[in-house]
Amino acid sequence: MLTKWLLKFRFAGLWTVPFAFGPLPASRSLVGEGVWVILAQGLTAIGALASIKVATTVLGPENYGRFAAAVAVAAIIQICLFGSISQAAARFLFLAINAGNWTSYVRSLVRLVSGASAIIVLLCGLSYLLPFDIGSTTPVWLLMLFPIVAGCQQVLTTALNAGRLRKAVALAQGVETIVRPMMMLGASFAFGAEISAVLAAYIASSLLVLAVLWAVFVRFRKEILEGKPATPSVVGADLFGQMIAYVLPFVVFGVVGAVGSHGERFLLAAWLPWEQVGVYALLSQLALAPTVLLMNLVNQFYLPVVFQHDPHGKKVLAGTARGYFIVSAVGTAVLATAIVVAGPDLVRLASTRAFLGYEYLLVPLVISAALFGMAQQLWLPGLRALRTVIYIVPKTVHTVSLLTAAVLLVPAFGLTGMAIASLIAASLYALSVIVANRLVENAA
Repeated sequence: MLTKWLLKFRFAGLWTVPFAFGPLPASRSLVGEGVWVILAQGLTAIGALASIKVATTVLGPENYGRFAAAVAVAAIIQICLFGSISQAAARFLFLAINAGNWTSYVRSLVRLVSGASAIIVLLCGLSYLLPFDIGSTTPVWLLMLFPIVAGCQQVLTTALNAGRLRKAVALAQGVETIVRPMMMLGASFAFGAEISAVLAAYIASSLLVLAVLWAVFVRFRKEILEGKPATPSVVGADLFGQMIAYVLPFVVFGVVGAVGSHGERFLLAAWLPWEQVGVYALLSQLALAPTVLLMNLVNQFYLPVVFQHDPHGKKVLAGTARGYFIVSAVGTAVLATAIVVAGPDLVRLASTRAFLGYEYLLVPLVISAALFGMAQQLWLPGLRALRTVIYIVPKTVHTVSLLTAAVLLVPAFGLTGMAIASLIAASLYALSVIVANRLVENAA
């Protein structure tokens, strides 16, 4: 089926895609790339499931709830800063390469990553002056180190995948799949069932994967620079300015969407005990997993091809875009149905008996995750047109509706109320993204 779809919707007849730079292979098979992308995402899913299993077993529901809240703080910061930089890394790679501007591209990424890291260090310092309570005993410095390391890993992974180095990304994912659960178990045996020990294992495994990715990136950089003339500094300054302009809306998305992405755990903690926060965190992770897996798979395969052959977003992609959305929608529906059907068994597989009793919540949570994921896929027109700022309103709609529904429903209905609030917010988000896309089309 995948091969038939690719043959039907291949990009402008380019079944074998030529590369725009010298010593790398002259062509790449899209089917071969697809296999490596599937392998990488499969390893990611296995590693995530194994890590959840170890964390829930070691920590139990209460401490897992506190751990989830602690990680949410780091994840919000990572999404706002490094997630935004990753978007720019993917979108501008071939714009820079085609303009002979690779050196400025790398320097711009380094400046962006350095700035993001400095902001996190500053936040860490301020937190000691203005203490805040997230219900966890995790040291703030450890909490701040996590998004820096994981964020650098995210940026490098995105850049290499945008350069279509699929095997390297799969290798890194394989290392992470094997190493992270082992490090978590080792840390728990060495230091006890402590949240800090589990988080430290996350950081250590990310450092190892980061070393693998950096080695590949250095080689990739040498191949790009070989035989290329020096780039004028004025062009580099212009590229950095363009990347900053592209990153800033995503930072706003991260801030506005923080509640929708990870803030549910803090909302629940205001009314419910940490044990139930831990149960909800597990269920939401399981509900979101199939959508994240599929969207990453489709996006990592399709978007680099689009950005390489249409870096300025001027070509018409009617056929391939339609196939992109169809595969995303059908795949999400199939995987979501599987998660709902296998709900109780999946909860047992990913945790312990202490987390059982709320499996029915997987139905609204899975539907919510599917709607949210498809809304994210619908960002394609804005991404190509470099008009991502238009999606600030849909992000705001999602956050405000989630907050409002949670305040109204959670005190009366507990976890069920939060699941319904999540479903309402995701539905409104999808509708508002569709409206935003109409505005993009009308402005074209």
